Amino acid sequence: MEERVLFLPLTPGKHQKFQSLLGPLLADIIARFRHVPLDAVLNTSNSFRYFKKYYNEYLRQLGEMGIALNKVDFDESDNYYCYIDDLTRTLYKRGDVSSCRRDIAVCKCGRAELPMENLEELLEFNRGKIVSQDNRCKYCGTGLEKRKEKILSLVITQSDLPVNIIPDRYRKEFEAICSRLRRNPPIISRHTRAGQKVKINGEEFVLDADFRWMGYVNYLLSQNGGNVCLVAGSDCLNHAAKVICLSHLVNPLINYTLVIHPLIKVEGNSSITEMDIDDYLKASGDRAVARTFLSLGLQWTKERTVISSRELYLVKQSIFSLQDKKTEAEKKILDLADIPYVLNRSKMMIFLKSLRAKKSFSGNCNEFFKNYVSLI
Repeated sequence: MEERVLFLPLTPGKHQKFQSLLGPLLADIIARFRHVPLDAVLNTSNSFRYFKKYYNEYLRQLGEMGIALNKVDFDESDNYYCYIDDLTRTLYKRGDVSSCRRDIAVCKCGRAELPMENLEELLEFNRGKIVSQDNRCKYCGTGLEKRKEKILSLVITQSDLPVNIIPDRYRKEFEAICSRLRRNPPIISRHTRAGQKVKINGEEFVLDADFRWMGYVNYLLSQNGGNVCLVAGSDCLNHAAKVICLSHLVNPLINYTLVIHPLIKVEGNSSITEMDIDDYLKASGDRAVARTFLSLGLQWTKERTVISSRELYLVKQSIFSLQDKKTEAEKKILDLADIPYVLNRSKMMIFLKSLRAKKSFSGNCNEFFKNYVSLI
């Protein structure tokens, strides 16, 4: 059966801090562990900024990190544009996309545009990234105005999605998000933003930028389905749920494993903590160093892992000691459920300190070393 590893589409030029590379790096490591392709679609479409010019630069940065993409595209390519147009029409004909008039809350700049019921829920739980608690757009500062608009929305009806979630402690939150999406169908068209236009029954709609990139899984996979390992950060569970719900509407034959990794906060030397990707690659001096230091953020019991900038020095010294031991490493195919146990901060710190002290490997440290070739 076809198997792929994917990460949520990142935006070149927007995600410039080196910490943002943890998702693609983890996806690459998993693909190596599984001996399967790593595919990607990058998100360059945006209603307010132009990101396409950063596409090739970002691919170069991924390449310098040793992140090997089998198939890659961006959501403004001609092929992807046609795919989304066909997908929207197909979903509408099947009844999975509906057209109706709804009460919408909008601001003057257009960044805040959402159904009134969603706004009320955001304010109740203080989850608004765009809307403040006093009902104003955080970008333009204007109050939100209620309008009656004709929109397209995604009708999500499926429950009990066949998704394996790692770590499992995110399952309850994932299921709550899916339940909310069924209760409040997400809007997939916009009135105050630029974007791809689609005609439905003679009416023209502008597709939401998020909906466009969220269709990427079925663009990359064949219609026969298969196994997908989707890697996402702990702050992107909502996006991952939407991707999986949409993908399952299109092709219920896809089996998902969702791997949720912690975010990274680097403390210490500000010259390191504030680095962009290119500065980080230069400071690391070696691909193995860059990959290993980032991987120290994999503390699976945390939503956000704090690592020290001083640990970059530890990694450099330890990796230098590894050069004469590489022939001992061996490749293994690992079960996805074992990833948090095989690759985690605790084991890695023990391993690095043993390397620096030039100790011989035994027990868990030796087991980790045998998998280390998949990390670097």
